[in-house]
Formats: sequence, C-alpha cells, structure tokens
Amino acid sequence: MKPTALAIIKEVAEAYGVTTDDLRSKSRIARFADARAVACYLLHRHTTMSTTEIGMWLHRDHSSVLHSIRKVEAFNLWPTMYAVDLNIINNIKQKLFSDAKTMD
Repeated sequence: MKPTALAIIKEVAEAYGVTTDDLRSKSRIARFADARAVACYLLHRHTTMSTTEIGMWLHRDHSSVLHSIRKVEAFNLWPTMYAVDLNIINNIKQKLFSDAKTMD
C-alpha cells in the first residue's frame, strides 16, 4: 500500500525538523524551502498527483512545484554538497516505500 500525500509530507517535515505548517508557509528560509522541495519531489515520484495537486497541498503553484522537483533531481549532480539531503531522501524512501531502493 502506498503512503498518502499527508504521510509523505509529515515524514519529510519530521526528517527536516520542521512542521507541516512550515512546509505550507510562504517562508523562504532555506531549511523550509529544502524540505518543501523534497516533499514535492517525493509526491511527484511516488504518487499519481499532478503538479497542480501537489501545489494545492503545499500552497504553491504548479511551476513552483516543477522548480522544486528539478532542484531535487539536480542533487545527484553535486552529491557531496547535498549529501545530507540525499541521505534524508533515501531514509524516507526506505521507511515509506518498501520497494524503493535509493534516489532514482
């Protein structure tokens, strides 16, 4: 059974030490923005939600969601720089998605 959007958002918030309200806020504090981007990425990759639907969950428009997804996909280009984020993503994937391996 796949986790719900809310379960993914809660897991990302917990992993980054923020609240779900922080993820939905307008704040551009780096910790919130990075967590929000990871949530967008995981929702995009592991649900059937459109970018518009993801945006509704996180109070963003679809283009902001697309930017976040591309940002996280680019983490693999600089694995040393984003090692912490990549580790968080992989830990969340292992916890929530039993069939997931590592960031793809």
